[in-house]
Order: sequence, then structure tokens, then C-alpha cells
Amino acid sequence: SNRGYGRILGQCIVTTKLYYAMWLTIARYDDPFECFPLQDVPVHYQKKDGYMKDLKEMIRRKIAFQPMADLYKDREVKQFLRDCGPDTIINTFLVKCRDVEEADEANKTANCIS
Repeated sequence: SNRGYGRILGQCIVTTKLYYAMWLTIARYDDPFECFPLQDVPVHYQKKDGYMKDLKEMIRRKIAFQPMADLYKDREVKQFLRDCGPDTIINTFLVKCRDVEEADEANKTANCIS
């Protein structure tokens, strides 16, 4: 239902998908780390070369820091939020430091994040 717990769960799912978009775009090219959500972008978003750059640009332009009312009005954004991210309320992701190759150092980084 759109009232009570149904509405609360719906908002939780939307928020989880917004976090998914954030994890896709959080690392900039000059950051010392990369972030990879474990849920891959659906195949229909991967049809052309450079799709991830285009997708990140769309997220930064139309989703990041936008009011919820604007997100709900934009068909492209609504479709993206339906298609991408987890279908549960849990985001899983990997953070990799660009200059770290040793497992011990990578594990220390992961422990700091978790």
C-alpha cells in the first residue's frame, strides 16, 4: 500500500538506489581510491562504449543533490532508479585504493571503511 509500512519500505528502497548511484560516482579521477558497487549496471545501459562515463554524468547532473520532487518528475531518472541498484535495502560495494597491491594493506583499508 502507499500508506503505512508499504510507503516506508518504498522510501527505503528508493534511498538504497540513491546510495547505489552515489557509490557509482563517489570516486573522482584524481581520488586515491575507486568504488565498485557489486550489483552491475543492467545490460541495456551497457550498449555503447563509454556507457559508464555517460551514466556517471547523468547521475551527477540529474540525481546528485536534487530534491526528491525533481527526481520523481524525470522519466530517465525514475527508470534508472527502477533498473539499477539492489532490490533489497542493502548496498554492497568494494573500495580499492589505486596504489595498494598488497592484500594486508587492502584489508586494513576495508576494515577502516566497515
